[in-house]
Amino acid sequence: MRRGINRKSLSLIEVSIAMIIFAIVSGQMFRVFHEGFKVGRKSEERTLAYSLAREEIEGLFFLGPNLFLANNICTRPGCSDSYCPCQITSLVIPPDEARVVVAGFAGIEREVDVVHPYLTINGLSHIKVTVWWDNRKEYEFFETLKANY
Repeated sequence: MRRGINRKSLSLIEVSIAMIIFAIVSGQMFRVFHEGFKVGRKSEERTLAYSLAREEIEGLFFLGPNLFLANNICTRPGCSDSYCPCQITSLVIPPDEARVVVAGFAGIEREVDVVHPYLTINGLSHIKVTVWWDNRKEYEFFETLKANY
């Protein structure tokens, strides 16, 4: 009577099939990791753009409620730079910031657009900050309204 062959090793076909399956699975895993890194990088860029725009908007809000009002120099007799009973004020719209490279951030540009009055409401201003990155391929813009009362 002949007994079954005792196999202690794998054949070349079995090893080849296992390597093919491993290559297919690991190739798909690398694609998943690559896509995850791309999404993470884009998220980081958007977060940076948001932070730079928010910094600019908060800088305008920090100037106080009279952002668009400035004292004029009065030329009436009895008035000086330190004291003027006339309290003359006039509307001063801050200049729009043209698209410029943000200091300390290579390849990132920011533009500020201020519209005053907004929707014919004299005390309301519309502030829009746009941030570009990735060689001007990607951008985000952020808008807010500011009441000047």
